[in-house]
Formats: sequence, C-alpha cells, structure tokens
Amino acid sequence: MAFQTRALSRFATSDRVRQGKSNLYVYSTPDSATDVMAPDYFKSAIRPFGLGIGDVMFCTTGTDNTPAFRQLVITAASKTAISLLDVVSGAVGGGSSGTGGGVLGPLTASFAAGAPAGTLVAAITGLAQDETIASITPNDGRLALDGTRRNLLVGLSASAAGTIAATLTTSMGRALAINLTVSEAIPVVLGLVTKTADGSVGQTYTGPAWSSPQWYRETLASPKTRTAIEGATARTYVATADDVGFRLVMAGTDAGIVKVAAPYAVVLAAPIVLESFDSVASLSVSTAGNPALAVDAADKVQGTGSVVATGQGSGNRLMRTLGALTGIAGVGNLAGLGTLAWLREELNPYASLGGEGSIRVDQTTGTPAVGGQLSGAQFLNAHKGKVWNSVRPDQLAYLQAKDPAASWKVSFDRSSSTSAPHVQRTRYDALVAKAGCRPTLILGFDDGLNIDDAVAEMAARSIGATLYIPSEVIDNRSSSSILTWDAVKAYQAQGMDIQADGTPGDSSMVTGKANPAETIALLKAGRTRIMEMVPGSDPRHFCYPNGHTDAYVANSPNPIPDHRIYKGGAATGTSGSAVLTGLTDTTGLAAGMAAAGFGVPAGTRIASVDSATQITLTNALTAALTTVAVWDDSGPFFLDKLQDAIRADGTFRTGRTTNFDTFHSRFGIAGRDLLMPAYSMSNGSLGTLTPEQLADQAVGRLDAMVSRRENAEFYLHAVKENGRQTLDTPLSTFKTFLDAVVSRRDAGSLDVLTKAQWWARDGGASCPV
Repeated sequence: MAFQTRALSRFATSDRVRQGKSNLYVYSTPDSATDVMAPDYFKSAIRPFGLGIGDVMFCTTGTDNTPAFRQLVITAASKTAISLLDVVSGAVGGGSSGTGGGVLGPLTASFAAGAPAGTLVAAITGLAQDETIASITPNDGRLALDGTRRNLLVGLSASAAGTIAATLTTSMGRALAINLTVSEAIPVVLGLVTKTADGSVGQTYTGPAWSSPQWYRETLASPKTRTAIEGATARTYVATADDVGFRLVMAGTDAGIVKVAAPYAVVLAAPIVLESFDSVASLSVSTAGNPALAVDAADKVQGTGSVVATGQGSGNRLMRTLGALTGIAGVGNLAGLGTLAWLREELNPYASLGGEGSIRVDQTTGTPAVGGQLSGAQFLNAHKGKVWNSVRPDQLAYLQAKDPAASWKVSFDRSSSTSAPHVQRTRYDALVAKAGCRPTLILGFDDGLNIDDAVAEMAARSIGATLYIPSEVIDNRSSSSILTWDAVKAYQAQGMDIQADGTPGDSSMVTGKANPAETIALLKAGRTRIMEMVPGSDPRHFCYPNGHTDAYVANSPNPIPDHRIYKGGAATGTSGSAVLTGLTDTTGLAAGMAAAGFGVPAGTRIASVDSATQITLTNALTAALTTVAVWDDSGPFFLDKLQDAIRADGTFRTGRTTNFDTFHSRFGIAGRDLLMPAYSMSNGSLGTLTPEQLADQAVGRLDAMVSRRENAEFYLHAVKENGRQTLDTPLSTFKTFLDAVVSRRDAGSLDVLTKAQWWARDGGASCPV
C-alpha cells in the first residue's frame, strides 16, 4: 500500500500568529504502523499540505486487520522527507532512510562562565546514527564541538554570565535551537597550579592560597570528568601512581567565590634511570689514567656528575651492563622501557662536520650493535648546547627479537670518528626509561597575514595557536592580506597567543646587521610595539625570519657549510708544549683563531703563526697530538654568537627555526631554547603535493610525534580556500589536519598548547631522578 491523499484531512490549526503555528490532521489507512513511519511515506503530502515541524497527526493504522491508534508529531521536515515521533510508543521514523533520528535535544543547558575550554555543555540527543552537528550559530568561539561532533563543549572565547541562544544545524539539515544559561563564573585559572620537576609520580603540585581546597583527577579524553581525591584537601598534593594519565585540578574558595585552578601538566609515570653517567667505574673498556674520559661533577642535570668523552680516533665504545630487562622494576620487557631519553652535549661542535656521540642499547654478550643505536635530535649547523634526545626502542626493528630475560648492555662513544682531526668531545648525562613527554602540538602562524578562516576553524574546535607578529609590517600595512592591529587584538580575544617575529620588518636577523646587539635592539623594539598595540600581550618567544639563525645559514645555499680553515690535517705536538709543527699549510691561519684536537684544552686559540708549517697555541697540550682543526669564529654572527647574546640579554625565552624535528622537553629545554625546530605546513615548503597529500603528510608527522611521546611545532602562513602559492596552505588541508588533531586530543592522546602555555609547563622543568 501507499499514502492515500484523500485519507489525510486537516481539522484544526493552532493560532500562533503564522510563525510557529501547528496543524492537526487525521489519517486512516490499512497500512501498518511500520509502513506509516517509513522515511518517505508522506513524501507526496509534504508540499500540497504544507507539512512542517510541530504538525500533529492522529492516525489509525491497520484498518483492514488490527486497527491501532498512533499520535504522531513531525520533528523535522524537508522537501522530500519528514521525521516522526510516536508520542504514545516513543518510536521514531521518517527522515532520511536508515537514520533512526528522533527529536533533537536538549532545548536548554547551562555552564559556568570561565569553565575550561573543552568542558561538556550538552550531549546532543535525537541524532541519527550517521548524523552529526555541522555548524554552530553564532560561531564566535564561545561554543565548540568535540571530535565526534555530537557533544557541545565550552569554546576558547570567554563567555560572560547571561544567556546564549544558539542554533545547532545537523549534517542532515535539521536544526536544534538551544538556550544556554551561563552562570556566574567559576574561574578556571590554567597554569596557576605549579609542579616540581616534571610533575610525575612523587612530585608536588601546589595550588593557589584558597580556602577549602579540594583536589580532583580530571580525565584527558572528552567529555572531561572530574573525580574528587579522597583526603586531598590541602593546598599541596603529591602525585601518586593512581594519578597517572590524569590532570590534577584544585578547587577552592577565594574571597567567598568558588574557583578552580588547573595545571598544563599531566601526571606521568616516574622515570627510571638506566645509566647515570656519574662515574667511569665498571666500564668494560679500561679508563684508568685515560685523559680521553673524565667525570665532570659540576656540570650535570642529573645525579652527581656527567661523563665527558674526548675523541682519539680509536672508535672505541664504552660499555656498562644493565642486566635483564625483566629484572628492572617497572620495565620487564622492551616495550616497558617506554620512551628512552638521554642528555648529550657536543663540546667541540665547530671542529668537525660529524662524529657526534651516540648511545646504543642491546641484548648482547659483546658490544651493542648499530641496530640498537638511539638516534635523537640533531642541531642545525653544528650549534653547541645540551640536547635532550628521545626515542622509542620498541620501534627499532633490530631489537624486536631480543630476549628481555638475558643480559642487556648500554654503550657510548669514546670516539665515534676514526678520521682526523679526532676532535670529538661529548658530554653524556643520564639515560632514562619511561621518559616520554605528554605529546603536545604547538600551532604557529608567521608573517602577520590575515587568517580569518583559519581562526574561525580553530575557534570552532577549541584550538589555540601562536602568532609571530612583525610589528613594522602591520604598521605599514600594504595590502588587505596583512593584518590590522584590531584584527590581532580580535585574534587574541579568541584565544590566540601573540608573540614576535625576529625583526619588526620580517627581514633577516643576520643579513645587513652589524652585530647581535643591533639585532637584539630590533627584536626588543618589535616586542615593545606589540605590547603597546595589543594590551595584555607579553612576547617572550620569536621566530627567525626565513630560518636565518646565523651568518652561515643566511649566506650559504648549503645549510651545513664546513667552516674550518684547517680541516684536521697533520700536526705534531707533545704534551706540555704549545708548539705544533708539521702542518701541511698555514695559509689563511691567523692569531686568535680557535683550535681543537686531542689534548688541546678547551678555549685554546692560535697565539702566533710561526712559519708555513708551525703555529703556537695559547695553551700547552695535555697529551700528544697528531692532528688539529682550526676555525675562524671572529665574525659577529658566527654560529651561536647571536643565540648567546639573546640568552645573555634575558628578554626572550625561545627562538623558532624552520627546520623540522620533534623535541623532548619534559625535563626542560636545555640548550635548545633558541634553536627550536618546527614543521612548515605551507605549500611552498612541501612541493607540488595535492591538498589531500599535504594533509596526509602533516598527519603522518603528527602521529609519529605522538607515538614517540615528544612535542612539535607546526607552523603556517596564510590559509586560503585554493591556497597553492608558496606561503599558502589550502583550507581543506588545514581543516583535515585540525580534525585529525581534535580526534587525538579528544581521545586523550594529545595536548594542544600555545607557545606561552608550553613554556609555562616545561620551561622550568627538570629530571626528578
């Protein structure tokens, strides 16, 4: 059977002044109730009868067999289908085929002003199985959706106490008008709760000085929930094993007002020291009286000291037995090691193009093989500084079949390079298991370009980002693609973090500058202008325009030039003497140039060039020497001079380059503060890929970062509908990437922080063991 037009009759209309009126119909049919509730049963009646939302049908079904009464309400209507609710049985029908959608709800909900972004406001009911919320009106950042797009959340933009009349439109074109009551604020002050060390188990969290404190565990996955911790009613709280995988939150009363404070940190399992590098005792290669290996008790980040290995060209590896993984408490097997982190510092980075010290782990009775080598972060252009490296050993194919119950070893280089000039000097300090970070993404935008579309997409997903603002470019705005100061302030109001471009005009920090002092003056001038024009901003982080971190990167097409004048040629020197003879050629060498080699004390320079084959150094050798390297570091921007000057000035905390790498900052930033890596999502940086390929590549890098439990910054310039220019990112690419970010964030596996928030979490962190 099918719908019969003559069997449907309107008998009344509610008089609600046209808009919002409802019609009442009677209908009888021999069809079954199932037939009547089918998606397109009333399709031919929609237009002639004007069927619409709120209309009611008093329907008798099964008139030729077993009559039954149905009272049906139209809950949604389009030109081709209606959705019905049987108010007697509660059954739903109509709509698009197979949807199973019901009456959308709730009609009202509430949340407190100041509730954290991501707090659940309402779970939307009545959605069909494949139906989601497509849009929110108004889309002003106060409300957002979770990754399923079926839950309404608090957004990034602040909501004042009062009401919000919002309309949620579904993917099937249905609309839910929901009235939200925003109660007086229960301020959630993110970052106000502080932690000791890395915030792991055993570390102390301290909340503000509020009365009646109570600590809660907050889930990382959305919708977030909080559970009170029994007995945790003091201002401080020591994290326990039960807190791992939660964020600790403290509520209390301040001047009669209930408030909530939360940290950026998440409680992590306590790290386990596998090798402290506190001594050279019990190493499997004898080191007694060997000047190539020394313990430095003063310069350390963990334990009682660090080990400094100086190259001799031997290629030897120094080993210590770890024992069976099954015998290490909290480990048990390869996967139980979690992320391994270790601190390494190259003390002679300018004297060689390679030969960085490495660490290996292996289950072996001999020397750990290269298959177990832990490859971590590398500094661009051989810059100096301590680096926390990290890797997941269970991702190394070589180690998969190794026996966790047999004896394992750890080894490190005494000299990774057997080639002249044998100048490697590497500091090792701490090899730590279970050292993974809370995976964190920082999104950055460069050059002060208009990113209205990008900001709207981020606001709808409760995602914040960091803007690196070139103040002079905005002051001298030359096109509509450049931001205005009002736009920058509007972005800040929507949760964006305002930081600085390396120069006000977005020009190189090196080229055309006389010295680091001039560069720093420009950097600080840009900061001052930003703070003047954007009240509440405090730029402490910057990006290097075009990635120019030093004179070599700025002026050379090769990002890693060989800056040595004498590249490790022959030289003969004896212990206790400062004279080197037998050089192959001293052309180009001059007094004041730096020198390095085995037995050459740190800080040594050329005192004089005596002949075509002889030089005298400023310090006597501590051991016999057969090769030497010499370089000229007199230029004002030679490698780290700019970074050293910025660090000494103290105004800025980090500088971001354009070279991609993930980074480990759970135990602090170490020497990587002014050479932070980042990944460019701009089209010109990725070649001629399609928007889909660009998104896939970015998501792949994101997942690798999450898997290794590290951090990363992804940065963009302009985001455009059809962005295919060098500095553009297609809007479709960006939306696909954001959806991937949201799904991982809402699943609890990823945090998204601004640069300032990340620094508040990790800037002062340290290794707790």
